[in-house]
Amino acid sequence: MDCPKLTSTGLVNILNSCPALSSLGLSRTKVTGSEFRPFSGKLNHLSHVDLTGCPKLTDLRLKVFLGACGANLEFIGVDEKKKELALSIVPNIKII
Repeated sequence: MDCPKLTSTGLVNILNSCPALSSLGLSRTKVTGSEFRPFSGKLNHLSHVDLTGCPKLTDLRLKVFLGACGANLEFIGVDEKKKELALSIVPNIKII
């Protein structure tokens, strides 16, 4: 589901309210990645994440996000130009 009007505050509220979240679809949102900083090491339940079509997501913020995730992260959707970066941080992750 696309949620182009999802705000940073809305995403932080979702992450705070759902600590056991296992799947997160953020495709085509205005996510920058800064929303994940307070959750470093706390998104251990995430196994599937879609970040495709997020033009404001920088390489640095993708690193922050991947650092916030635990070892359960199996699948990530990212744009073509971010695939190599994702694989360099989490070599066993599957790109969708």
